Order: sequence, then C-alpha cells, then structure tokens
Amino acid sequence: MLLLSAVLNLYQIQWGLPIAPGSPLGWAADGVAPLGPLVYAKRTFVDGSWSHKYPAFHFIVLGVAYAPYVAYLKLTGQFGRPTDSWPYGLANPVQALSMMILLARLVSAAMGTAMVCLIYLITRRLGGPTAGLFAGLAVACSFPLIYYAHTSNVDVPYLFWFTLALFFYVRLLQQDRVRDAAYVGACLALAIATKDQAYGLLPGLPLGLVWYRLRSGRPFPWRHLGLALGVFVGVYALAANLVNNWSGFLRHIEYITGAGSAPYQQFPRTVAGQLGLLGRTIWQSAWSLNIPLFLAGLGGIGWGLWRWRPITVAVLLPVVSYYVTFIGVVSFIYPRYALPFVLVGAIFAGLTLQRLWSAPRPLALVSRPAIAVLLVYSALYGASVHWLMYHDPRYRAEDWLRRNIRAGADVEAFGPAQYLPRFPKTLQVRRVMLDGYVQDAFRQRMPEYVLLTWAYYRRITEDDRKDFDQEELLEQLWNGRLGYRVAADFRAPDFVAPNLIPGLNSRITILERTQQAQQPVRSGLDAITRPTPGTGGG
Repeated sequence: MLLLSAVLNLYQIQWGLPIAPGSPLGWAADGVAPLGPLVYAKRTFVDGSWSHKYPAFHFIVLGVAYAPYVAYLKLTGQFGRPTDSWPYGLANPVQALSMMILLARLVSAAMGTAMVCLIYLITRRLGGPTAGLFAGLAVACSFPLIYYAHTSNVDVPYLFWFTLALFFYVRLLQQDRVRDAAYVGACLALAIATKDQAYGLLPGLPLGLVWYRLRSGRPFPWRHLGLALGVFVGVYALAANLVNNWSGFLRHIEYITGAGSAPYQQFPRTVAGQLGLLGRTIWQSAWSLNIPLFLAGLGGIGWGLWRWRPITVAVLLPVVSYYVTFIGVVSFIYPRYALPFVLVGAIFAGLTLQRLWSAPRPLALVSRPAIAVLLVYSALYGASVHWLMYHDPRYRAEDWLRRNIRAGADVEAFGPAQYLPRFPKTLQVRRVMLDGYVQDAFRQRMPEYVLLTWAYYRRITEDDRKDFDQEELLEQLWNGRLGYRVAADFRAPDFVAPNLIPGLNSRITILERTQQAQQPVRSGLDAITRPTPGTGGG
C-alpha cells in the first residue's frame, strides 16, 4: 500500500521541469515554490513584514527543506546577493529554481504517502487491518490527491496535518488519553497555519468528542478541551509567526476575507443556490474518490448511522462542520476543496469493503472478485494523472513552436505563466492578462501568433456573471473576424479519470495571423470551452 502510494506520488514528479528562462513558476497553479520560502525569509527577517494569501507555516517547512541546497549554492558561489527580479542573485537560475520546485514537490509527495499510512491506522482502529488496507488504498489512488502530491501547493500539507489530528482524535475517543488532546490541538493548529480553510474542520472535533463522551455515559471532557485549546493557541501563534509578523498577519486576514475570496463565488446565497452548491460538492467528491468507492463510503456511513454507532457521528462531524463553516460560506467548490470529504469517505469505504470481504462464503465468492476489480480500476483511475502529465499539451505545443515558428516572431500568450508552455528563447513573447476592454489595444498590436489555453480563457467564456469585455475578443479570434486562423491545436485524450484539474490537461490552441479574414472555426467557441462531466476548477 505504501509502496504503491510512493510510486504514484513520485512518478512524473519532474512534470514541467526545468522551468523556462525568465519564468520562475512551475506548471501547477497556486504553488508556493520556488520563490515563496525565499521571499518569506527575506521579508520576515530582513524587511520585517511579510504577507501572502496563505499562512506562514508551509513556507517555514519548505525553508527547512531548502536549507541544505541553499547552503550548497552559497558555499559554491552560485548564490550571491539576493535580488527581487530575475536571476534573483543565482548564477544558474533555471537549474537552481527547478531544483527548489522539485524539493517542494518531494515534501508534498512524502506527506501524501504518510497520509495514506495515517488513514490505514485510523481505519484499522475502527474496523481492523483489512478495513485499514482498503481505506489506505482508496486514498493512495485518489486522482486529485496524487496530482497535488506532485505540486508545491499547500493542499496535501494541510490535509496531512489534519489527518494526523484525526488519528490522535480517534485514539482519544477510544483510549481517553489526555495527551492525545494536546496532540489534536497541535496538529489542528499546524493545519490551519498551513492553509486557512482548515478552520472549517476545527469545530467538528470538540463537538464529536463531547458527543462521544456523553453517548458513552462519561463525564463532560473539560480537561481535554481546555488542554487542546491551550496547545492550539500556542502552536498556532508560533506556526503562523504572529509574534514576529503581526502586521503581515493582519494584511493576510484582510485579503482572505475580502479580495481573496469575493471573485470566486459560484452560487448565490439562496436556497436554490445552496442546493446547487451541495449537489456540486457531492459530484466533485464522488469524482475525486471515484464513483464506486464513493458509493461504498456512503454505504459505510449509512450502516454506521443505522446501527447508531457514536463513533460514526464523531468521525463525520469534522467534515460536516467544514462544509457548513467553509464551503457554505465561500459558496464555491473545486476538487481540492472536496479533499477532506475524500479522506473521510475513504475511511467508511474501507469499512464497507471489509464487511463485503468478510461476508459468508456464498456472498464472498462474488464480493471478493468484485473488490479486486474495483481496486485495479481505482489504481488505473489514480494513475491516469501520470498519463495526462506525460501527454500534457504544453509539451507538444513547445515542440510545435520550436519547429514551426521563425526566430524573432511575435507571440502573444493569454494567461499566467503556470498555464502556458515554456517558450523558446528565439521568440518575442508577450504574456497578456485579459483585463477590461482589450480589443482596441489588440487590434493595434496584431501579433503574428496568439496562444490560448483553456485553463485561463474558460474563466471568461464560462463565468455565469458574463461581465467580461474580453469575451468579444475571444469570439472574434475564434471565428476569424480579426484575421486569425487556427495553426495548431493540442489536447491530451482522457485515459480513465475525467478532466478534474483543468490546468493539468488544458487545451492549447495557437492562432496565426493571416492577410484576410478566415471562415469561422468549425468547432466554434462554445464547443471547445465546455468541460466534461465532473470537471471543476482549482
């Protein structure tokens, strides 16, 4: 199980590396490597204040992971005085920054594999080693968890700390050891200091503890709750660096409660909107775990509730509170936001599969082969991440650009660098963020080539608010009225899993300027911008 997880998390770990000269970002959106930890260290300890859309703790973790390599660069003269722009004081910035991204990905991969072990240990406590094995395999084969274990995003790290808290929480419920309450408080603090949205998981744990203790006829857990709260406050203050960076922390809170969340609301805060949000959350969770395992998880939850087992409610309460206090508040859901449901769903799926595996002989003759087929399917489902990474359209776009465009050609690429291919040095590339009315300015530039990536322009063409002036520009590019035609079009075929992560398999289209207007593109804008069922953002 752990070997399988390690292989799934490490294969294709070099995806999109080395980085392009002059562009320090990798291909995963919202990653914090390579520069995040370096900027954190400089602005915290030299400038005196640092703020980011994420809290401080994972920047500290990656700083520790970077330290030996940065020391090596310093000792060998490859890292001089740091600067705020390329090459950042590095003698070989492409090599050095690519290595830092790789180190950050290795941290995520290690945490992802450790999370599989923790889910095994949690489920073994609830249903035995066979249930633990099935639950661990379910997590190991989760498509989005494998993907985020290949990135420097903070999603797998915060989920690792939450899963560690969940392990101590289940042990606290069963063994009533006071020190486990301290461990729960510390791990929850580290989870929230890694990614703020983990706060949604917090209320369910003390509620679950109180529920379980009272249902078991034991006294109210005052001492456990007080110890957990005290440890939580102390560890969070240190991990989020409140003492040394209070002003930066306040700016961070201002951002995440304002500009950082306002633009992304998918559903109105009405009854119909909330029902739509709930349906989308269930859909995303099902595709993220895979449909058969998701149904097995629902079966495990239903069995526990039907038998009125207090432990079922106690384990469910953290994700219920997460939905109510986070998903329901922000009113949007991406696959990575559904990952807490995947973890808890895997626990109950493991319990269901264990019961089927241990069923009486007539049923076992059917259930055991079915479970074996399900596990093979789940492994292929998760491994399809590697298929999409290996066939990433950006690789083929890069090859086409090298072979088909003359040196010095003018190329305009729409979107941030993490969604774009690595451009040859010989091209004059202008990266454009579509903001406001841009068509007149584009008509003045009229570049020789335009590169579009679905991961970026889908936000313009599919947003329900329809308040983007850029939609007209994209429509006229596609139908030829601006004098462009499609020169190349790349997309990897889906293997097993749907296109859950748009940035992983983003259609890349290259348009070429012509001397006269072309006939409308056969597929049309609408036909190429609709995701397959189960797709989402993030």
